[in-house]
Amino acid sequence: MAVVTPVLPDDAREFARAESARHYVSSGQVSSGHFSSAHVASKLANTVSLAAAALGFGTVMVNILDGAMQHTIASSNFPVMRKAQEHAICNLVIKANAAVTVTSIKDDPRLCGLPVQRDSAAGGYAGVPILGRELLIIGTLCVVSPQAREVTGPELEVLRNFAAIVQDQLELVRRVDEGSVPPSGEIAHLANAIADGEIVPWYQAIVDLESGATIGYEALARWPHNGDPVDFVAQAERHDLAVQLDRSVIRQVVIDLRRWHRTDPKLTMNVNVSARHFENSADIDVLIALFAAAGIDTRLINIELTETTRLTRATQASSLVDRLRASGFKVWLDDFGTGWSSLESLLLFQIDGIKVDRDVTAALGLPEGRAVLRSLMTLAAELGLATTVEGVQTAAQAQRAAEMGCSFGQGYLWSRAVPATSIEIAG
Repeated sequence: MAVVTPVLPDDAREFARAESARHYVSSGQVSSGHFSSAHVASKLANTVSLAAAALGFGTVMVNILDGAMQHTIASSNFPVMRKAQEHAICNLVIKANAAVTVTSIKDDPRLCGLPVQRDSAAGGYAGVPILGRELLIIGTLCVVSPQAREVTGPELEVLRNFAAIVQDQLELVRRVDEGSVPPSGEIAHLANAIADGEIVPWYQAIVDLESGATIGYEALARWPHNGDPVDFVAQAERHDLAVQLDRSVIRQVVIDLRRWHRTDPKLTMNVNVSARHFENSADIDVLIALFAAAGIDTRLINIELTETTRLTRATQASSLVDRLRASGFKVWLDDFGTGWSSLESLLLFQIDGIKVDRDVTAALGLPEGRAVLRSLMTLAAELGLATTVEGVQTAAQAQRAAEMGCSFGQGYLWSRAVPATSIEIAG
């Protein structure tokens, strides 16, 4: 399936494509720095590793092709390196403007004369496009096996699912990097927007996988007139505005939830909270008070802790999590299943549920992906934890998750995040 790109003359399109790609060469190589950029780069590495395990290929790479060079910015079982674009197999994807598969690199006439045909470690190949912000191909997510191998349709579909995740992660890094040192006026603008209630909750449905009914929503912060949420959320974290942002959003969540509870009094709500709340016990007290003042049953509120919740005072944080649970809240671990931090949090905190990361969901078309989810469901069952699978895009993914014991699902199959005015609650 070809990629839809802007219509430009060939030379102009290649120049624009290469310019777009260069935005992601430095961004993709972020390995340290401020909080959000480093976290997204870590997620990119996790995605590549999980794709390698799910697909069973010896090597998985994210390659950015900027017109002159191919830059390998993330890989499994392959060094981070550069090579001339004209010598790279992934150049076939750029030229075709579509996914490319090669059963035998050594025997494929399209690769005649390329150095890769002399590489004893190269056998089969598949590469799918990654698009940049300008909707032009900036690179590929590709797999290489040491022996000749035909890539099946389901395998190519799983690779496309992972490529969509990589695409999102690269764009997050680019956006965070572009705003890494915002002018003081921009921070003042953000602070004023928080104080004025311009940042509002949008809601994504959480669905019972057995019945298909919506049982609740996750509240996600949105600044409707100011672009992508990653920019302002990252800025709020860096400039000590995260607690104020959370409180402002939650004040609006409780208003919406009280109204919806008149029709469906059992509707649940998931809210994400910053690690900043766990640095000061008074902030947790305010969080509890916001729901108590609204008369909302806290047993219907799920507090989500994500991998980004880096808690420097582990003992205090654990105590504050216990206080939330004692007040009736349920505490969940978000993004579960990719990285050691999920397991560390599971050992550190008493929790009520886990949300399976969408990287795992993307691999459900293969036996390896189903094995990963099955092991997580076994762990959850033994610990008595509720489970939600995130990033569900197809009915097949929802069915497989349900068959393996997952209770709830969330993803574009049912709904994107929408404003409160777009939601109708059925009684």
